[in-house]
Amino acid sequence: MYTPPCADIQQEVAVDVVHILRAWSEHHAEFVVGANEAGMKLGSDIRAADAAVWRRAAVGPATGRLRHTPPVLAVEIAGRDDYEPALTEKAGWYLGHGVDVVWIVLPETGEVVVLQPGEHACFER
Repeated sequence: MYTPPCADIQQEVAVDVVHILRAWSEHHAEFVVGANEAGMKLGSDIRAADAAVWRRAAVGPATGRLRHTPPVLAVEIAGRDDYEPALTEKAGWYLGHGVDVVWIVLPETGEVVVLQPGEHACFER
């Protein structure tokens, strides 16, 4: 599946999100933050979140390979052509593969939709 490169607004919001998570992790050494399409292989599927946070003990030292442990947080940032069904599907995949929390960041409105297992995404426009 082809994923287009992110445009300027999505790029800038991604940097902001990663900056916030990285600053937080400096006071929480038990966690590690991944960005730059943070790759993970959960089950037989491979995905890449815009940002993710893992428990350091769960992933161990860096290996140069995809992580096989679900993160505690996966972040998806809506791009210009990302629509509700696609974002909901991504969130559902993460939650269905053991991710504790998913943030869907909507740059257009400045909203962050926070989802946990058993919750349904609801977007208001």
